[in-house]
Amino acid sequence: MAESHVLTRLLALRYKIIGKIEYPHKPIAKLNNDVVHLEATIKLVAPDFDINTNKPKEYRVRLSLLQRGELPVSILDTLRQSSLPLSTTEIRWCQISSLSQRGYLLTI
Repeated sequence: MAESHVLTRLLALRYKIIGKIEYPHKPIAKLNNDVVHLEATIKLVAPDFDINTNKPKEYRVRLSLLQRGELPVSILDTLRQSSLPLSTTEIRWCQISSLSQRGYLLTI
């Protein structure tokens, strides 16, 4: 095979991409395993308890563009500075331009 170096490089690239795909799944698989063990322990402690009665806690990732409470203050400042009533779209564009002036690159 005259192209063995090409094949070696392509396989290395394939393994690298597969590794990147599998990387986020490893922590999720561990968490799923932890949940299974917790549910089994709950069944040992309280066999009559229905685990599905409680809904899971919602997990949110907070964006760090603004500090807590900064957006409502900024919106009110925008409304105060305007001489005319603004639509929600106009308020949004004012907020986006304010963030872009602060150095954030926003894509819409």
